[in-house]
Amino acid sequence: MIEVLESAVTRLLAHCGRDVPIEACGFLLGSPTRVVEVYPAVNEANSRVRYVAAPIDVLRADRRARELGLDIVGVYHSHPTTEAYPSPTDVANAPDSSWIYVVVSYRNVPPELGAYRIVDETVSKVELRIVA
Repeated sequence: MIEVLESAVTRLLAHCGRDVPIEACGFLLGSPTRVVEVYPAVNEANSRVRYVAAPIDVLRADRRARELGLDIVGVYHSHPTTEAYPSPTDVANAPDSSWIYVVVSYRNVPPELGAYRIVDETVSKVELRIVA
């Protein structure tokens, strides 16, 4: 289980909603058990079916995390038309087995959130608890 501040979820959803119909992406900042901030990134793929975080945004997210005494603990991205579950491409490209991967689906209203760990291409659901 991982706690996520409500303000981080609000910012994440606003970013993902603005980028529809392309996939949005960004970073989760916090600790292994608590996300306190998100850092939106530009999707350089500019695609409806995959994301590539701009390298400058990776550096900026890392800098922001260090400024706050936090770590990058995961990534989020949206699926404009499919479920809130990592695609085969997401699984194959997962860079860090310790990270949390949050997927936001806009297939239905309201949007759905799913959180996962991806270890050796095996996907495991992680419970999200949104806290004030």
